[in-house]
Amino acid sequence: MKKIIVVLFFLFCVTEANSQVFYTETFDGSVCAAGSGCDPSFVGWTITNVGVNGVNANKFYVSCQENGNAAGVCGSGCGSDQSLHVGNVSTSSAAFLFCPSGDCGAAYDDSSPDEATNIRCESPTINCTSKSNITIEFNYIESGEGADDNATLWYFDGAAWNNINALSKTSTCGSSQGLWTSFSGSLPASADNNPNVKIAFRWANDGDGAASDPSFAVDDITLSTPIPTPIELVSFIGKGLTPTSNLLEWITSSEINNDFFTLERSTDAIHFEAISTINGAGNSSIVLNYKYVDMLPIENVSTYYYRLKQTDFDGQFEYFDVIAIARKNTNKLNVFYYNKQLHFSDDHTKEFSVTVLDVSGRIIYENKQATTKVNLDFLTQGIYIYQLRTNNTVLSNKIVVQ
Repeated sequence: MKKIIVVLFFLFCVTEANSQVFYTETFDGSVCAAGSGCDPSFVGWTITNVGVNGVNANKFYVSCQENGNAAGVCGSGCGSDQSLHVGNVSTSSAAFLFCPSGDCGAAYDDSSPDEATNIRCESPTINCTSKSNITIEFNYIESGEGADDNATLWYFDGAAWNNINALSKTSTCGSSQGLWTSFSGSLPASADNNPNVKIAFRWANDGDGAASDPSFAVDDITLSTPIPTPIELVSFIGKGLTPTSNLLEWITSSEINNDFFTLERSTDAIHFEAISTINGAGNSSIVLNYKYVDMLPIENVSTYYYRLKQTDFDGQFEYFDVIAIARKNTNKLNVFYYNKQLHFSDDHTKEFSVTVLDVSGRIIYENKQATTKVNLDFLTQGIYIYQLRTNNTVLSNKIVVQ
């Protein structure tokens, strides 16, 4: 028998800057009266019975009884943000105890077989033509009695429905309210370029007299695709061409909206200056080769560092990895740390032993067969010590991660 009334919060799911949203559902198209709720059909969603449903089966409602607040926030009372959620009906066995009107948020009745429920709430058809690698994101809250009372995520490819995620139970707060939680996952590959996609949420409870609120609620659903990168850089390399010049070469396999490249040079891997601007191809789907010869004006420099900057027609830009060109045969190990990467080279050695330690001397990373660079993007803020070893050289220094 249900005795806990649970009210939930959701936040609109903010997609990352490298994705583009093409479908959104917030369940806020029309205002539903608090305490009574709207049928999901008011936003074009439909209900399908997919199993045993008792005479007092629970229902999907749309209303602010489960208010849409941020992920990570506990449930609260009715505000101005509606959600889709599962609640009891006014005639259910225990309604008089905890929700006489029905729809008190994600609070369900499982008192007897009369309250057994097995329903799927299905979205309108979503046209995914010209879309690929589709991500679905939403905020939700779910409890229920283990696997007996449970919510799942479903997908329709135009021919059949498939269960694509057994949604994990979310946490509850000290007040026994649910804790809104964000979800992100991928739609199956059959959704790519498919004009007949649907998504759905299925709720089932068995009416065995044992239950645990909250039931299920969801809000702020988005479908998105990755934004194509301006260029696909295949390689960026450099070498000494003559005693007074360096040759820089880079290759792209595709370009979108690419206005120009800026080649930048440094003698310390920290302070860079632009030395040339090279026009891009605009839009291209073929392999393109670029070259630039840097006539070296700086004397007594053992190593030059270069980085490539790419700028779109709209002014957006991005940087690519730094490369190093050693100009003197010193047999010394050249090392620099940049953009959470440790770059190193030696005139003769092809492999290096790399160890990274924290300030207490604990080994954080070790690689006995490293070549040219090591990614250290897993390091958190702090100070670390790196040690590089070759057959004839040992070098140790600190790294400051900010």
